Amino acid sequence: MSACSLLAQGLVAGYGERTILDGVSLTVPAGQTTAIVGANACGKSTLCVCFRGY
Repeated sequence: MSACSLLAQGLVAGYGERTILDGVSLTVPAGQTTAIVGANACGKSTLCVCFRGY
């Protein structure tokens, strides 16, 4: 496997008692542009908040 700039395995995230993401795995290759697309309210922004500051 080549180097990656971001790796998540089995990510679980949400707000309070509400789970939004459950078991999400993601690999973002170093040096490449990656887009996150999906329907409204599917967890795209929640996923980004999980990596804020990295």
